[in-house]
Amino acid sequence: MRPTAVFVFCAFGPPALAGCLGFGDPKPGSGCRPSSPEMEWLNAPSSPQRAPDQRGAFDPLIDDPAFTTGVYAAGEAAFQFRAPGRHVIEVFLTSLNQDKDSFVLEAEGTASDTRYVVRPGPDRLMPTSSIRRVTLLGIVEGGRSVKVRTEATRYVLSAIRWTPQDSFESKLVPAMLDRVRRLLADPFFDGLLSRRTSNLQHLCDRLVLSNQPAVKREALLGLTRAHYWAAAENHRARDLDRTEQLFREGLKIMPGDPILRQMISASCTALNIGRIGRMPSGPYCEKVAPVP
Repeated sequence: MRPTAVFVFCAFGPPALAGCLGFGDPKPGSGCRPSSPEMEWLNAPSSPQRAPDQRGAFDPLIDDPAFTTGVYAAGEAAFQFRAPGRHVIEVFLTSLNQDKDSFVLEAEGTASDTRYVVRPGPDRLMPTSSIRRVTLLGIVEGGRSVKVRTEATRYVLSAIRWTPQDSFESKLVPAMLDRVRRLLADPFFDGLLSRRTSNLQHLCDRLVLSNQPAVKREALLGLTRAHYWAAAENHRARDLDRTEQLFREGLKIMPGDPILRQMISASCTALNIGRIGRMPSGPYCEKVAPVP
């Protein structure tokens, strides 16, 4: 008898424990569906225009084929969320007017994610044709209205995904935390050197939603490191703003952490800017002594 070969294929990706509503053309292997009794797009255009496919841009633990496609939208997008219980909500979209259009996630009229609010500044006035992938995140109770608030006249809406919080804590948090630790420890882990910073941001942005204090603290430190690296490399206003915000949050939660204090010290002393650029600097500089 000839031996039977057994092939085991291992792939990353979120466990099949979430619901997902996709707005573009259905993609093979996607966990997103074109309709769902749990999530309804209330003000969807009667004939949505499909957008061209985009490149994948998310960590494998987060990604889904549906996120490369979508439909054009304008102004706010309103949803009715009907699944019972608390859920982690993710809204995937693409800004076509990078650093000029703001996007906020609201639940029952209360803002739950304001990370993509554009603040005025001279470097936001320069014309740009770049796009930016945006993911709005929050914890939402079932039966609530969910809204993407924006004044953007044109953007791409790809999908909205919801995961029960208990499943998020028991299944996704351990896997994401393990991956964050590997990415922080090894710049060449999984061949993601060029995407290491953005993948850390994607993972830690979700981990800070955990209800476990130790996880939130570790994720906040990892998120600060990722944004610090980005700010030190490109000095973009949005990375500088986010890094400074994370410095302040970190000093409230873990003021004695040596890695946090090293980053703040280096930022305040302009250690990483070379001849050009700038790094965050604020009142906290007077409170954090230089750390080698």
